[in-house]
Amino acid sequence: MSSNAFMSVISVIQSKHSPDAVRGFIEVMGGFLFKRFAHFEIILVVNSPKIDFDSMAIGNEIRRNCFLLELAQTVLWDCAVMAGLQRANGDYVANFDVNFADQAHLIGDMYSVAQTGIDVVYIRGGRNWTGLSRKRRLFYWLLNMTGRTKFDEQARPEFLVSRRALNWITQNRVSGRFINESLFGTGFDFAPIEVDTYSMDSRREQDESAELAWSAILRTTRFPAIFGKYALFSITLIAIVASVDALLVRFFGFNLFFQQAEYVPGWAFLVVLVSAGFMILSSMAYALLRSVYIVIDELQTRPPYTVKRFGRL
Repeated sequence: MSSNAFMSVISVIQSKHSPDAVRGFIEVMGGFLFKRFAHFEIILVVNSPKIDFDSMAIGNEIRRNCFLLELAQTVLWDCAVMAGLQRANGDYVANFDVNFADQAHLIGDMYSVAQTGIDVVYIRGGRNWTGLSRKRRLFYWLLNMTGRTKFDEQARPEFLVSRRALNWITQNRVSGRFINESLFGTGFDFAPIEVDTYSMDSRREQDESAELAWSAILRTTRFPAIFGKYALFSITLIAIVASVDALLVRFFGFNLFFQQAEYVPGWAFLVVLVSAGFMILSSMAYALLRSVYIVIDELQTRPPYTVKRFGRL
């Protein structure tokens, strides 16, 4: 049954996507949306490849509802998604991977869940937790243990958000670097749809994932600051103990364990000097680490992408 809602579908086109796959996605997704929704649009975010859309044999009914968003340079997948979200006009907006055109029905399933009052619906599953790398598991463990937002490590790239959730996401500039932070940090109700179809996560290159992981941990958690605080405390404690031990040997001839110790001239001065130096350096490093969070807050309004062209397909 057709719905009167306006549905926007976003898909990021990257170098791994062939022109045939893109054309197939437009046809399949456009056909599904045409039957299911009274109004729809497909926003294709071109994140690097050169594809000749003009020569594609696409029906006029679908083509007129397709929009092309070309980015001036290749950016992180998350930033490309954000570019599409900021130009979506639908009552509901879904993000979908080009490679999963045969699963277009999931948009209908997510929309049905959204009608129960859920603002964020995402696809979950298709990946084996034991098959994830140790770095990935450690990354999500740190986020969920020390962060303010709880993340689902099994979440797939496909999701659907309501208009009010979308407004929050697009206004929250800091989430442009990690789209999962946008979904799970909105404060609105969210729910998953479980699937069994295997899905390989190839949204980001390895170096991009590593950079994003450090950025997300630094921004969404206080783990570095907590670690730095305890490291400063430990170094200070060790320095004090070492200095007291050296001074006991210097003036009383025994150490902290009340054992007789022979004093070496200049040793106490060296220990106290080195200990003081370590405490000063540790304090400066901790102060610098705390300052990083201030810098993050100042820079979070910078645009994460540059639009080259936006218009109908």
